[in-house]
Amino acid sequence: MQKKKRSNPLDYAFRLLSYRDRAWSEIERRMQEKGYLEKEIEEVKSKLEELDLINDSEFVSSYIENKKKRFWGPIRIKMELFKLGLPRAEIENRIDEHDWKELLAFAITRYKDGYEGQKLVAKLQRLGFPSSWIWEKIRFLDK
Repeated sequence: MQKKKRSNPLDYAFRLLSYRDRAWSEIERRMQEKGYLEKEIEEVKSKLEELDLINDSEFVSSYIENKKKRFWGPIRIKMELFKLGLPRAEIENRIDEHDWKELLAFAITRYKDGYEGQKLVAKLQRLGFPSSWIWEKIRFLDK
């Protein structure tokens, strides 16, 4: 059985980026899993930075904006960004730039017809909103 030829490291990184934006930590992890050498990975990182194709700060901002469109709250977004290996300070700074209570109000409006009471609260918690905010908004809407 013939062993599959491994692609050029830079080509592999370009292929990963062709599907969607990625954090450097994600590209690095995937390259390590494929068996690329540390030297090859560092060369790819330098080239991608030179071409301005990776920027973790912009990635975090873009990720937050995309997930807000799906009504994800700050807790869920933070967890997913932490999983990607992004710097905590960068995540916290970008999260703090947004009005999450306004997004929560939109989420409540969107989901209140399909969910009632505790089921609505559970749905909003799964989306990543703090319980205290949810109860505060729901009590406010009931008045």
